[in-house]
Amino acid sequence: MSDGLTGGTMNSVRTTWAIGTTGGHTGLRVVDTAIGIARDTRLVVLGIRGHRDLVDQLTRAIESVALNLAEGAGRAGRDKAFHYNVAYGSAGEAGTAIRLLAAYGVLPDGRAVNLLGQIDQVRAVCWWLARR
Repeated sequence: MSDGLTGGTMNSVRTTWAIGTTGGHTGLRVVDTAIGIARDTRLVVLGIRGHRDLVDQLTRAIESVALNLAEGAGRAGRDKAFHYNVAYGSAGEAGTAIRLLAAYGVLPDGRAVNLLGQIDQVRAVCWWLARR
């Protein structure tokens, strides 16, 4: 199956994107990507007022993605897959929180679409890592 971006296959794109030399200790590029998404998300929600609980939930969910990816990288067997599955679920939760904030009109659509695209890419890698 083509990835529609580089002409490569989805498996080769995910493998290249997911595993490699990073600035971190895990060997997973996707951890650094998740940290970048967490930073971007935090910057976007700093000015949101009136939805403190949802913003807190979003922040915790997106942090959970990076933390569980990093922890999964240091585990083996089913424990490894467990952490990647938790990261996948947390990314879905973060995406839903972003969609809610956009639906409430407190998060600009352009920023929401950008974050959702990044989160979807990380979710795809989490799915792949949990099942390899």
